Amino acid sequence: MTDGAKIRICAAGMAKNYIATAAKAAGGDLVDVEITSDMAGAKKVKAGEADYFIGSCWSGQGGALSIAIAVLGYSNCAMVTTQAGMPPAEKIKARVNEKDWKAFGINAAHAETAIPIMVEALLERRGLKK
Repeated sequence: MTDGAKIRICAAGMAKNYIATAAKAAGGDLVDVEITSDMAGAKKVKAGEADYFIGSCWSGQGGALSIAIAVLGYSNCAMVTTQAGMPPAEKIKARVNEKDWKAFGINAAHAETAIPIMVEALLERRGLKK
C-alpha cells in the first residue's frame, strides 16, 4: 500500500499511454504512474509495489482485465467502462468506490475522459483530495 502521500498506478493495455498521461494530469504530485505490461502491472499490485492496475482494451472487459483477474482474483477487479458506453461521472465514481478494488478495466476509447474521474475518486477515497 501507499504511505498515504500518493497513489501508485500501473497503466496497461491498448491505451496505456493515454491512461498514464490522463492519470498524471488529474492527480499531479499525488499520483505515480508506470506504464507496464498486463502481467507486470498485476504482479506489482499483488506484491504491494503499486496500489492499482488500470487495463484497457476495445471492450473494456476481457483483454483489459484477464491477466489482472488471473493474478489478483476476480473479486479484486472491476469493469468501469465498456464498448456499450461510458457511464456518467457519478456512476464511475460509485463503481470505483464500491469496494477496495485493485484493478480496473476500461474501454480504450474512454481513457482520456474516464481516467480523470477515476483518479479523483481514488484520491478522495484515500483522503488525499476533497
